[in-house]
Amino acid sequence: MDLQAGTPPFPFECDGLFSAIDLAGPASPDEVLRARIQAALQADPIASRGCDLVTIRCEDGAVLLSGLVQSARLRQRVVAVAGAVPGVAAVTSRLQVRPAGERSACV
Repeated sequence: MDLQAGTPPFPFECDGLFSAIDLAGPASPDEVLRARIQAALQADPIASRGCDLVTIRCEDGAVLLSGLVQSARLRQRVVAVAGAVPGVAAVTSRLQVRPAGERSACV
């Protein structure tokens, strides 16, 4: 392919940024579902609180949540928000509540 300077290698104009998934090719349904769950959690005013790591794993609509959260209420909300995302068939929670005196990794 002979590319001239300043000529995009695509047959169309592009004015936006590509994400890593765009550059890697089509995402698997599990990757798409995981991204939707992550976006839903970040958009929720309760589930987005705290800064402990929550890991999301998806396989054929089954979701596994693991990690630490700050309270039992937050754990319940994270599970509820994840379960409400279209395409989620079941949610298994292995989320643990961080002991009250333990400092967050984000401090």
